[in-house]
Amino acid sequence: MKTNGYLIYRLVLLASLHFSVEKVRDIAEDYEEYLNQREPSEKLEAPRQFFSAILREDRRYRPRLKTILAFLAAALLFSGGVWGVGVAPLSLVAVGLPVAVWIAIDGGAAARYSPKHPHAIWCVLAPFLCISLLAVGCLLFMDAVVTETIQISPDTAQHFHMALHGCSGASLILFLVSACRLWRSSIWYFCPLTQAVSGWCFFRSIHSILTRMDLSAQPLTEHFYCLFPLILGLATSLTFALRIRKLKGRGSTQWMDK
Repeated sequence: MKTNGYLIYRLVLLASLHFSVEKVRDIAEDYEEYLNQREPSEKLEAPRQFFSAILREDRRYRPRLKTILAFLAAALLFSGGVWGVGVAPLSLVAVGLPVAVWIAIDGGAAARYSPKHPHAIWCVLAPFLCISLLAVGCLLFMDAVVTETIQISPDTAQHFHMALHGCSGASLILFLVSACRLWRSSIWYFCPLTQAVSGWCFFRSIHSILTRMDLSAQPLTEHFYCLFPLILGLATSLTFALRIRKLKGRGSTQWMDK
């Protein structure tokens, strides 16, 4: 059973899509008062039900213009990452897509009401370590091929392509899982969501190099440019982590276990 803190957090996420920070704070206070005064035998009014009643009273069913524009920007950036090639567009996606999502959901307001997460620091470090190790492995393999340290067969090259597709798929799964956990549990899951975007951009940029040119004809260091989307995305994740840590609000956001 969810605690009052989790219920209020879910309500804040819903309200942030439609109202200003001041209005969201008032709604959160009203819902907290309702939860504290509710009789144990009384049926709980879930965050969505409580918020739907507010929307009906205010006759306001559409999201804020800023929310709509931010989600539209996120969709355009994602489309650019799917159809575009090159390090520069993917670097823009790695940074711009998480920022657009943060603005759309008003992450600052959500962070102030996010329940304490017992392993908040692992939401930052664990995906960072996994993605970084995979990235280093891919780059070392490509460097060995370019410098002719190893010779690869067509089957090996095909397996490498399949591995890149698998890593891209894993990044997408991490993005979806993080988005779900962000909605249901804690704003801290925004950090692995951001890292998932940067990982996807990195593997996408590696794949674009392999499909558009002869790897053996590349300058020895050109494939290392693929690190730019990854580095920028991980730096963005760290920035959001520090931002979440700084936001005090209700005093429930924590950086490490206590």
